[in-house]
Amino acid sequence: MTTPDSTPIADRVRFWEEQDKINKELIPRVIRQHELLTAHVTDHENLVETVSNAMQQALDDARREQHQNYEAALATAKTDINNEAQANLDQAMVTLNLEWRKTRNLVTAITTGAIAIGLAALIIGILI
Repeated sequence: MTTPDSTPIADRVRFWEEQDKINKELIPRVIRQHELLTAHVTDHENLVETVSNAMQQALDDARREQHQNYEAALATAKTDINNEAQANLDQAMVTLNLEWRKTRNLVTAITTGAIAIGLAALIIGILI
């Protein structure tokens, strides 16, 4: 068995050079793994807040979409009501005009009859 004192110095230098090469490759990897683990732990610490924010955003989006749907449905309902009211008004105007013509024709007939009776009474009054 060799003791540290009996190992040739060249072998010890090669050993430490190999150790240095290994350390130069491993230390950056270990540091990177430490950074990734730290970031991962930090993400988990903020997980409740992140989920809460995501849920709040989803609720806000749903509320906004529901409001837009409500406004669209309301506008459609108003348009439908206005169209129906206009159609009813147009129908009422047609009916009113028809009734007005009937009444005008009746009044014209009555007036013509009254004039005819008045003329007949005048003629009879003159002749008698």
